[in-house]
Amino acid sequence: MDILSLPEASNLAEGTIFEILALSTSARMGLLVKILTKAVLHSLKNGFSRVDESILEKIASHYGRKYVPLENKKRNE
Repeated sequence: MDILSLPEASNLAEGTIFEILALSTSARMGLLVKILTKAVLHSLKNGFSRVDESILEKIASHYGRKYVPLENKKRNE
């Protein structure tokens, strides 16, 4: 909340949101900052008080690697 200045905590280090960030950025900080900045702006613009998962997924797939849920990866292997 302190860094992104959102009204609600987005729990970026948990669940699907963390998975999207980790897989799409490959641990590159510059890309992570770019994706988070855009995701916050678009989420707030669309009336959300936290980072919206679908918005984050769309932005991450545009700037980073496309997010494919782990269960889909396991089926394709």
